[in-house]
Amino acid sequence: MSEPCASCGQPLEERESFCEACGTPRATVAREAAAEEEAGAAALPEVTGVPVALEAGVPAWASGPTTPIQTLVGGVSCAHCGAAPSEITPDGYCGQCGMKQPAPTDHLETDLGTAAAVSDRGHVHHRNEDAYGLATRGDVTVAVVCDGVSHSSAPDQASASAASAAIQALEPALGVAIDAQVRAALLQAAVARAQEAVVALVGPDDPQTPATTVVAAIVAPGSVTAASVGDSRVYWLGTSAQGGQALTVDDSAAEEAIAAGMSVTDAYATPEAHTITGWLGADAGEVRPHLITAAIPHPGLVLLCSDGLWNHYLEAAQLIGLVEDGEDRTPIAIARRMVAAALDAGGEDNITVAVLNAVPAPPTIEPEESFADADVHA
Repeated sequence: MSEPCASCGQPLEERESFCEACGTPRATVAREAAAEEEAGAAALPEVTGVPVALEAGVPAWASGPTTPIQTLVGGVSCAHCGAAPSEITPDGYCGQCGMKQPAPTDHLETDLGTAAAVSDRGHVHHRNEDAYGLATRGDVTVAVVCDGVSHSSAPDQASASAASAAIQALEPALGVAIDAQVRAALLQAAVARAQEAVVALVGPDDPQTPATTVVAAIVAPGSVTAASVGDSRVYWLGTSAQGGQALTVDDSAAEEAIAAGMSVTDAYATPEAHTITGWLGADAGEVRPHLITAAIPHPGLVLLCSDGLWNHYLEAAQLIGLVEDGEDRTPIAIARRMVAAALDAGGEDNITVAVLNAVPAPPTIEPEESFADADVHA
């Protein structure tokens, strides 16, 4: 027998942790979360950006396979006509003008000082199917960006679950000195955890399975280590004089064409260019992330982004132009500029950007592999 939503009375499917109609946590989930909070959850680094912020501790529902979507923030007037908060119905519509209110995930921002992330729904999609995770401790930062595959079922849940699972799996990298091999192992484990979380979303009657891309990075003084599945990317960005480059290789039809000898211009001009050939999900087959470790030669930025950004700015030089197109060079200002630029360019897709400060290794530490020697894709 289905359990009704405690807020709106909508029947809940057995596997739903939150009400699809109003976003309220299932009563049993809410009770577990309250019990967990009373018991005192284990402390985590600041981790935000997936639809639920995991800043102080992990409630019971956050460690499971699904990550709930936030409900509308109470006390907010209608975004269209300015009607009082009391006019907003539980399902997010204005009682006066009838307009649907923006979901909290339509635009997300996280500013950790030395790292920041911004995600936006864009102008075309009816919801934001991207998600991200961001955490920092000491001189180490970890970040994850996931882009739900729109033609799959529940792509927003897939990206949120994958980002939540991956960022928690990367927590051991924070605040400690570990070598590149250990960082690579942690990233592989994070991708595996993300895959498990997405597979766990599949229901017995789903005509399609949830799917998402994932890209993750660990940035420490002197090096960046990254892993990717799909077509979300990691870039190294220096100044316009120093240049930059993509560190990850897409799982896409375009990249397969380039590998076969086609020019980059011709490959991306084909209709199937953006068809992905790798993803997370129950139908993904064997998931084998691309891994890259490279030295940080001088102060700069590591950028993680979904294709909502790089579709409009294919060259690293164009991204550096966005970095330098403003006096404020803080990560949050840069992330906002990049998202705004993608929106101005059309905003046909969800856009997610994570910008991380990166510095060279101290002089006493032997630098790792240089960009010139690394197996990267320009």
